[in-house]
Order: sequence, then C-alpha cells, then structure tokens
Amino acid sequence: MRIQSLHEQNLYPVEIFKTLKGDDLADSHQSVARIINKLKPTTNDLPRTAQPRKVNLEAKAFIKEQMRRNDETTSREIQKLTKHGLIIHVSTVRRSSKEQGWTLQQARYCQLIRETNKVKRLEFVHRVLDSGDSIM
Repeated sequence: MRIQSLHEQNLYPVEIFKTLKGDDLADSHQSVARIINKLKPTTNDLPRTAQPRKVNLEAKAFIKEQMRRNDETTSREIQKLTKHGLIIHVSTVRRSSKEQGWTLQQARYCQLIRETNKVKRLEFVHRVLDSGDSIM
C-alpha cells in the first residue's frame, strides 16, 4: 500500500526504494519495480477502442441453432446458409461457434482395417468372451 501511495505521487522506483530503505521496509530496487509493474492496468482493464463485434444476437442464435441441428456442420456450410441480410465471414462464424463451446476436429490419424479383418477381429473377440479369458 505504501509503494502504491508513493507511486501515485509520481515518484520513480529508485526514489520509492530510497524512501522505504530509510524505514527498513524494502529489500531491493527490483522488488519495488516488480510491485509497481503489477499496479499498472492490463489490457483487460482498458476500455474497448476497437470496432464493435460483428456478430449480433440474431447471428449468434442462428449459428447456435445450426450447430444444434447438426453438430458436424462446418463454418463454411453455416456461412452459406445465412440469410441475405445477414452476411458473416467464415472466420467470424468459426470464432462465434468456438465462443459458444462448439469445436470440430477431424481425426488426424486412424489405423485402417479392411472389411475382412473386421469380421475376423469380431469373431476373435466373441471367442475370447465366450471362453471367459481376457484379451490382455
């Protein structure tokens, strides 16, 4: 609190350190500087100066409804379904659906099994289950 009050009086970190050093309250100049840096406002605290959001409530509701109907719908498909009065870019649709909690990721790698081997594998599993033995 003392560092904050001295900082609000427009004192430099060195001056604050010397003042606190006289009162045996400061360890080092770096610790004072670190506390002053923590007092500075972050970007989250600053007011928005950018362009307003492109997705209004109607567009968010439309995207949410489309994702609810078919959760594998891509952002490109949703963009093509939008009404003529509602023009949304693909990246905006993707960002809005991500904010709503929808994610779609395709499998990167999946080991392929031929149909004949699928049948043989299924027969093997049934044999193991019937015998009461475990696979592992």
